[in-house]
Amino acid sequence: MAETDSLLKRLVSTFMLDFASWLLGTTVQTARPLQSELPGTTVAVDQVFQVTLANDRELLLHLEFQGRRSHEPMQWRMLEYMTRLAHIHHLDLESVVMYIGRGAGVDDTGLYQVNGLDGTPVLAWRYRVIRLWQMQAEALMAAKAGRSSGPAGPYADRPARGDPAGGCQSDAPCRGRCSPWSLTGSVGGAAA
Repeated sequence: MAETDSLLKRLVSTFMLDFASWLLGTTVQTARPLQSELPGTTVAVDQVFQVTLANDRELLLHLEFQGRRSHEPMQWRMLEYMTRLAHIHHLDLESVVMYIGRGAGVDDTGLYQVNGLDGTPVLAWRYRVIRLWQMQAEALMAAKAGRSSGPAGPYADRPARGDPAGGCQSDAPCRGRCSPWSLTGSVGGAAA
């Protein structure tokens, strides 16, 4: 296969504009090769747990704690973390970013996508956003004591997208109506 790869790579490199135009279905003005070796840097997440739910379903619970500043935008860090975790463990994944410090994460929706040529998503990812600085201490203590989860567990009180009473979706203080399990939205219109 290495011989075939090498020949095809040389052919595509020689006729880069033609191949790009053919594959994209439109005229291409310029094309330049980029580094094809992806960096293999060591990446460490803040915390990750393998969890077995009451129904015996196993998944990863991935937590990131973030203040007001991040060297790289959070959505791109989360994409890398989530992709690597899924690839390594081959399990379902629930990722959560907990923002600490007044104003941290105010613009983070937890919903992102990269679009293809036709404008439709080719890659979409989501993670939960919890702004701890907006929550009342009582709500956190109730969650710790298991009082905010209700009979169906911590996912029972997930709000619909745009639900102003759904918790931690606005810049206003939550005044006790938040649950640390509240989501900020959905992907593709389905409840997240």
